[in-house]
Amino acid sequence: MSDLLQRGLHAGERRLRRAALGFAQGAFLQAQARAELLRRLEPMQLKPAKVLDLGGGPGLGARALAQRYRQSSVVLVDSSEAMLASAVRARGWWRRFECVRADATALPFADASVDLVVAGFLLPFLTTPAALFAEVRRVLQPRGYFAFTTVGAVTLRELRHAFASVDNQSHVNEFPDFLDIGDALTSAGFVAPVLDADRLTVTYESLADVCRDLRAAGASPPTHGRSSLTGARRWAAATAAFEAARGADGRIPVTCELVYGQAWCPDGDATRATAGGHEVVVPLTRLRRR
Repeated sequence: MSDLLQRGLHAGERRLRRAALGFAQGAFLQAQARAELLRRLEPMQLKPAKVLDLGGGPGLGARALAQRYRQSSVVLVDSSEAMLASAVRARGWWRRFECVRADATALPFADASVDLVVAGFLLPFLTTPAALFAEVRRVLQPRGYFAFTTVGAVTLRELRHAFASVDNQSHVNEFPDFLDIGDALTSAGFVAPVLDADRLTVTYESLADVCRDLRAAGASPPTHGRSSLTGARRWAAATAAFEAARGADGRIPVTCELVYGQAWCPDGDATRATAGGHEVVVPLTRLRRR
């Protein structure tokens, strides 16, 4: 693993540890994406023996997966002790899923031992999706299924524009375009990747409110140099640029692009999937924005 990727994973771990207590309450977009991802699994009629929920955080997704796939072994994987503690509380006395602390790019599972891998909002915390996709490809059974959510390149564009108006530094996380994500899936050996994206607009009263929600989601909000007058001035200028977009309702729009990805692990040269007992041809690649 590269030093850059390792540093990115450590930084993500620190952010998630700090955010764990408020994550379940503050992560509106994660909840929206989780519900949509679960809805997209319904028509697949999967009957997995083993399911991994990667970057499962406080356990809400793993609990839903365990309820849907009642005959399956569901394992939540997260690198954060704080998140795992929240997940243990979320699973309750019935313990329908296991909790394992591990790095999603170095999973403690055998090759071809998993039928379904779900990763909700894990990719934004990684420097590159390539290492994750390679590891998911390794642990999936032939004809295993991978489904994930992440955020696309236009996410937080209003914040980037505001800070770009005051200097040339990068103050807001950059996210990959979903076309690049599709290429990374194919390079990792997946077949029939399907990606599409929805754009949501969330409105705020101030830049401070945006930063608060980013912290609740475990992300890194932009910060200003409180010890530097120049830093404070730049922060004030960025705030003014951000608030210039305030609408007639008195609130400021912020764009989030939710990307949904699905792909199959190949079975030899197979590019077909079974749905509802009927063999259907799945296009090798379908990319769509809505």
